[in-house]
Amino acid sequence: MNVFLGDAMHNEKIAKSASLISLSLIPFTALCVVTLLYIFLPVAINLASFLSVSQESVAQLTTCFGIFYAFGFLVWGALSDKFGRENIIQGGLLSLAIITFILPLYQNYGYLLLMRCLQGFFASSFPPVILAWLAENLEEKYRKCAVSLISCAFLLAGSLGQWFGSVMIETAINLSMYILGIIYVLSSVIFYFLSKKIIKNSVNQINQSPKKVSLIKTLCQIPNVLFDRKLIRIYGSALFVLMSFVALYLFINSFNSDISISVAQLRQIATLGMLVSLLSSWLFSKIAVTKILAISLMMMSITFAVHFLIIYRFISTNSLLPLVHLIYVSSIALAIPSMITCSSLFSTPKNRGVAVSLYTCILFIGASLGSLFPNYINMNFLVLFITAMLFIIGVSVAKLKQSISS
Repeated sequence: MNVFLGDAMHNEKIAKSASLISLSLIPFTALCVVTLLYIFLPVAINLASFLSVSQESVAQLTTCFGIFYAFGFLVWGALSDKFGRENIIQGGLLSLAIITFILPLYQNYGYLLLMRCLQGFFASSFPPVILAWLAENLEEKYRKCAVSLISCAFLLAGSLGQWFGSVMIETAINLSMYILGIIYVLSSVIFYFLSKKIIKNSVNQINQSPKKVSLIKTLCQIPNVLFDRKLIRIYGSALFVLMSFVALYLFINSFNSDISISVAQLRQIATLGMLVSLLSSWLFSKIAVTKILAISLMMMSITFAVHFLIIYRFISTNSLLPLVHLIYVSSIALAIPSMITCSSLFSTPKNRGVAVSLYTCILFIGASLGSLFPNYINMNFLVLFITAMLFIIGVSVAKLKQSISS
């Protein structure tokens, strides 16, 4: 009996240590995967120079990545149900690593555009599947912490990914891609051994045998979910949140003015603001999630507009910019987990997976459009449009709570 007790304690220690390592490895991997979306934003001028193309063409490298990344979310979740979470996570990371390694081999714009599309598609295999895997395999005491850390990592990629790109990409993209590719390979290998330990020793192990899931049937559910009168407000929010963030940074990176703070300092402030997402679960227990989302959207609307009023010198106090940027990014950090929660809250159980996947897809379509629109639409009009839409949708979400509670 002592032998069995000793084995049980030993297995529990192994599972605990594996879970703790996962809490570090998985958020770091998530950060490195989503970094690919933002990595080219701060170096558009550099890329345009050594690729001999316009900055508008460089922006398409981010747009194409974002579009394929967004639509990949609708595919990989269903495939992981059919072929197993671990297989998709490991295969996706290794495929992403291969694409990332071969991407810088030819300094040709057309080739690079194709590789960015493939990179975006395979990058999207990690976020939705790893969240499902954590929910199925990690113990409850680790699960909430893991999801919170991963959500924070996805957000931090918006600032740290730009920082990484600005530091690593000056005259070539080779080194940045090789570093990320190595990280993806190592993460896949480490995850393989961690997942074996966690699943083998998990007392709450869920049967994860492959299921007969039809991808076509899943995709056919999209129209009904997309036009649901409750969810459509959440999807409207998702479209404009990252659109505003990417458009703002594209403008700031290309704006040669003597504002009182550098872009690098703004990224540091953004990193601090993203950490507010770690408070989201606590706030949801105190305040209705729709109210948090509504307030976040309206604060984003106001502070997004104030950025441009300061940059255009309609507001002469440049020292306000750090505070405004902190409030703006903190609002994003609360809006994103709020939208995830609302997507689950307002969807039926049978459509919940599709609803959350569709939300994530629209979120990153918005990010893609944020990199595209500033090159083709007058920035003054775009600022007014995004500001108005964020505020209108914020008011609409606030009413959504009243209609549900009545």
